[in-house]
Amino acid sequence: MAWSVSNHEVIPDRIEAGTFLVAGALCGRGVTLQRINPEHLTAVTDLLKQAGYQLEARGHSITISPNGQC
Repeated sequence: MAWSVSNHEVIPDRIEAGTFLVAGALCGRGVTLQRINPEHLTAVTDLLKQAGYQLEARGHSITISPNGQC
């Protein structure tokens, strides 16, 4: 029997990352998530932007800033 080796990459958990973004928004202090793919979070980030939060994606991180309405 021949064995083969394969490599794969597990994507970050977008549901957990979205939960942390919302928590950062609700706490009023903001939060930065690293080692994520911002493109996988558009369902959450689009809604947060509509709610008035500023988000900044850079490479494999995203930062949500407080909106000043708390």
